[in-house]
Amino acid sequence: MACYSNEVKHKCSKIVLIISVLIFILGILTVIMGVLQMGAGSEYTSEYANFDMQGGFAAGTLIGGVFAVIIGVLGVLTGKYKKFFFSCPFVVLASIFAILLFVAAAIMGGGEGALQDVIDQGCAQKWPNFDDKSTSELIGEQYLNLVDKIMCSEGCVCNEDYKNTWYAYSDTELRKNNRTTELTADE
Repeated sequence: MACYSNEVKHKCSKIVLIISVLIFILGILTVIMGVLQMGAGSEYTSEYANFDMQGGFAAGTLIGGVFAVIIGVLGVLTGKYKKFFFSCPFVVLASIFAILLFVAAAIMGGGEGALQDVIDQGCAQKWPNFDDKSTSELIGEQYLNLVDKIMCSEGCVCNEDYKNTWYAYSDTELRKNNRTTELTADE
């Protein structure tokens, strides 16, 4: 465990104080914006979604502002008094708030194909520690070994090694478990 001088600790607490005051001010401004939206809002339409400013969008702004004010107050108390009962809630709430902001940014900033691009890139990622296999290959192997070696569907073509096991069952037996080897036009 490293020991830090009191000078370093004092500088760090000043940084926490400054950032917390800024968060507090931004939280107050966000609360004011949320309150104003509740009475004077209209519907906002973008390319990807419609937002009712008088409904959930304004309430979300208000809740986010209150959350920021609470984090700002806890940050100021943490920087001033340096007690665990201020710092622990500050760190937990700030972390949760950061995650929520990342999720909101992903939702608001993602275009139509952005999510699919991320999925495609993730599936194509090669892993040197696993013989340069892609993520989709590794997941496929794990799924095959752990979940169901004999599942067949139109989307998941049967593995030839297990096809005979699958086709050994009658269609009546398979339908008891919502499975089939013969798709009809209704399915």
